[in-house]
Amino acid sequence: MATVNGAVAAFNGHDAKRWSAACDSPASIIDVFPPNAWSGPTACSDWMNAFDAFNKKSGLSWGTLNIGTAWHIAVTGSHAYTVFPATYTYRIKGKPAREAGVFTLVLTRTRPGWRIVAWSWAQH
Repeated sequence: MATVNGAVAAFNGHDAKRWSAACDSPASIIDVFPPNAWSGPTACSDWMNAFDAFNKKSGLSWGTLNIGTAWHIAVTGSHAYTVFPATYTYRIKGKPAREAGVFTLVLTRTRPGWRIVAWSWAQH
């Protein structure tokens, strides 16, 4: 959970360096905004840059992600699969907005510790 919580904190702080450090290389991401999929050695930083650009183009503020108690955690050796209910709070052209979703992450244990190898967001 330390890696997941650290990634969420990095996201909420708009800290691209810490966000990318939570990811392994390569990584894969699926999200609701185009192009909807990122993969490769810089997937996490590529996603963050694309999300930032999408927000600016759409008049969205950078928001806050809150994850709830895990719905599912499965750890087998050096692999983990996690599913969380989540809420993303932000502003659209200055007006408050909130999106409920499902945040799913796959992690692997590496020499420095657990790293995210894949994640997806689905509106719920």
